[in-house]
Amino acid sequence: MLKKIFTIFIITLCPIIAQNNIDSLHSSNKNIQEALNYYNNGDFNTAKILLANIIDGNEKNSEVHYYLAHTQFQLKNLDDAIEECERAVELDNNNADYHATLGQLYGEDAADASIFRLPSLASKLKKEAETALKLNSNHIDARMLLANFYFQAPGIVGGSYDKAIEQATIATKLDEWQGRLLLIRIYNKLGKYDEAESECKLLEGKECSNTELQLVYYNEYGSILLNKNLFDEAIKKYKMAVSLAPEKSWTHNILGNAYLQKGQYSEAITEFKNALSINPKSEYAKEKMEDANEKMAKKK
Repeated sequence: MLKKIFTIFIITLCPIIAQNNIDSLHSSNKNIQEALNYYNNGDFNTAKILLANIIDGNEKNSEVHYYLAHTQFQLKNLDDAIEECERAVELDNNNADYHATLGQLYGEDAADASIFRLPSLASKLKKEAETALKLNSNHIDARMLLANFYFQAPGIVGGSYDKAIEQATIATKLDEWQGRLLLIRIYNKLGKYDEAESECKLLEGKECSNTELQLVYYNEYGSILLNKNLFDEAIKKYKMAVSLAPEKSWTHNILGNAYLQKGQYSEAITEFKNALSINPKSEYAKEKMEDANEKMAKKK
């Protein structure tokens, strides 16, 4: 059970580096930038070779170790990524980016770690986030990493909803969308639906260019409304999620579930079929569609 709790904690952290959402990397050093051009174009193997060549000429270049950590992560070489980032921190202990990224990598490591290593990795993650914030209190990635730690971590390793709310509130001053979305998730989990809805309304109509953040928003908002039995309003929010990402099976699943709860079984079945057309292996869609079919048959 503890392993499951830790795993849930780790996989829901806001990523600083992600294999499906690659941020461009840049350097003022011409040779390093040449390697990063390959990285930014998705050619991670070439980037790795070029960065490694630079290190051969100057092993104490912290910036290259840092970028090599990103590259190794994209190549799914997590152990090597951690080693490179630890080396970057060792060479330059006053760089907030290095500490924040190392904390995230520890989180990635914890996702598949044994239960005996989990507390140590969680502690390391928290320490790196706190160190990054001591160096730069406005570092949004480190702030969100720490806030998510408090939100998701079990109390036995320092998790605290009150501290999560405190950190998320600070984050709203740095990035309103990220900070308020976390506040929404916290209040929603605590069953404080009025507070969660108030946070949703504060974001309503505000510009956001990040589709993933918008999807989280509509998903959470819909969940809040469902918990308040406001089915029509929830369906409207879930429809927005579908319009943003019709290619994602889960958006159809959440809309289908809202229809199912409202008793609109035909509409629910349609959405679950849409989900299965995208992901034929979705057990959730299969089970929910079966449920909708049974209830529709009884209704007749």
